[in-house]
Amino acid sequence: MKRIDKLIFGLLFVTVFPILFFLLAILFWFYISHNESVVLYWVVSGLLAGFILAGINFKKMIQNAFDLPQRILVFIYIFYNICIYGFFMGFPVFNMVTGIVAGCYCGKKVVYEKVEANQIMHIGKKISSFTAFIVLLFCILSGIIAIIDGSIGGELEHMLGLGFKVTEGMVLSLILIGGLALIICQYYLTKMVFLKTTTFYLKKEYV
Repeated sequence: MKRIDKLIFGLLFVTVFPILFFLLAILFWFYISHNESVVLYWVVSGLLAGFILAGINFKKMIQNAFDLPQRILVFIYIFYNICIYGFFMGFPVFNMVTGIVAGCYCGKKVVYEKVEANQIMHIGKKISSFTAFIVLLFCILSGIIAIIDGSIGGELEHMLGLGFKVTEGMVLSLILIGGLALIICQYYLTKMVFLKTTTFYLKKEYV
């Protein structure tokens, strides 16, 4: 596997540290201090701790980008999904990006580990099912929030610049039909990227 692949995914993995500690710092500040005059100290401390850990683990993450334990990969994947979900205010469509990255990474990992050809399709289905399941969880969460909050219609009108009123029926239809579409798309998108990445790198090995 090319060093550039390890570098890209190693950077992606090691970036978890500053983001995680930044979020933890904000969380601790909110529940422990809640004093706006010291929030900067919490943020800087969290980022500093995160960057220190990132620096310590930087070389290790790059060298072992395709050797990380499954539980760590699952944690990183879920972590980035939570970050994306929160950043886009509970709109799970943007979580589709993580499926593309997962498919690409796992496709390269399969080639790196020299997995037998008859196992590749099984692994692809397993990975795609996992990414689709994560989207399912976020769709359920978004649906619950939308039903309880009741203001999702207005938020959609504002965010998408719609020229008509979004009714409760439209919201429910969006939750059910849109959610199902996202889950199916995530499954096949992850699978497609995984198989194309695997095929591409296997061809290069045998050329």
